[in-house]
Amino acid sequence: MKKESIKVQQNISMLIICLITFLSFISCSRETEPLNFGTDICEHCKMTIMDKKFGGEIITGKGKIYKFDALECQVKFELENFSDERIESYAINFYVPGELINTANSSFVISDNISSPMGGNLGAFSNRSEAEKFIKENGGEIYDLNSLKKKFNKTIN
Repeated sequence: MKKESIKVQQNISMLIICLITFLSFISCSRETEPLNFGTDICEHCKMTIMDKKFGGEIITGKGKIYKFDALECQVKFELENFSDERIESYAINFYVPGELINTANSSFVISDNISSPMGGNLGAFSNRSEAEKFIKENGGEIYDLNSLKKKFNKTIN
């Protein structure tokens, strides 16, 4: 009888440990937060996030969210701080102000006709065809995330 009681206590202890571990994993949210324009501060340049056409977020594997007023700040911050860590990155859709889109699936345009907050003339588009449409009407160059990082990496080093 005593052995069964010890075994039950061990099973309960193991269940509690598993439950605590599970809860710690789900408590680290990996969802975007709305940008609070006029209140949130850019993690990179420390300016107030104001323009609803620009900005973004980086979410770490632990769920920490970093907010940015411009893509140029976001890309530079990512290159300087997350070379090995897996993150999720989101940018504001140029055509839908305030809407965050995953940068892994986005296209980016650098154009003299985009007045981003930090002067990089950089905007995010939810897909390549939207970016091409913008370029056809306004001029500029199109990038995917990897080519954009390479371009900014040259300016940092």
